[in-house]
Amino acid sequence: MKTKITSIALLATVLSLAGCSGNGPHGGHSEKWYEKHNAARQVENKWCAGQSFSTQVHNKSCWRSGQAENVVTLHSSMEQSTRNMCTQPGLEQSFGPKLYQTDCPGYNLQEHKIAK
Repeated sequence: MKTKITSIALLATVLSLAGCSGNGPHGGHSEKWYEKHNAARQVENKWCAGQSFSTQVHNKSCWRSGQAENVVTLHSSMEQSTRNMCTQPGLEQSFGPKLYQTDCPGYNLQEHKIAK
């Protein structure tokens, strides 16, 4: 009788853990959470890359961390693009200081650079 109870308990434990295995190391979070947690997003994406194609496509955590990676990459490249545009010599004369204040926040006309 004791062996039967132990076997059932062991089976229940294995089955409950098997249900969690498809979520990744930081599974179950939203895209916004992954956007704010760079290290966790990178670990999740690395875990997802090591899974089967089917798991990558159907796993919500893989999809969310991948979407967050896309958003972070896009924002980063847009910021760099704006920074490059706003620091072009003589461009402030073409746009005028008022437009510069709107399009290039943090830009210092005297020093010709963007404050961090």
